Amino acid sequence: MRCASRRDRFYLADPYARILLPKSINATLADEATLNGLWPDHPDWRGALRNGIAWTPAYPQDYCPRNQYLQHRLEAVLGDRCPRFGVDPLERMQTYADLRRKNDPSAPPADMRLWD
Repeated sequence: MRCASRRDRFYLADPYARILLPKSINATLADEATLNGLWPDHPDWRGALRNGIAWTPAYPQDYCPRNQYLQHRLEAVLGDRCPRFGVDPLERMQTYADLRRKNDPSAPPADMRLWD
C-alpha cells in the first residue's frame, strides 16, 4: 500500500488488491463508507492505515559528519542556493514531520523512520 502525491493531489494505491483511490490516507480514514469497503476479507488491514510509517530519505553521504559540517557552513553563506549533500538525517526527519503537521494539522502522528 502506498500514498503517492503529485503536486497537491494524493492517491492511495494497493497494487495487489487493484485499489486506486484519489484520496490521501487521512482522507480515506475520515470517510467511513470508503474505509469499510476496502479489503472486505481483511478488516485488520484497514486498521493498519491508522498506524502508518512515514519513511524519509536519508542518503549515505548524509551520515558523514564532515559532509554535515560542510553543509551547515555553506548554507550559512549560500542560503537556498546551497546544494544538498550532507543534511543530518535526524534534522531531515524532523523537517518532514514539521511539514506533515503544517500541511495537515489534524493528521495523526506518524511513526517517522529513516530510509536505510
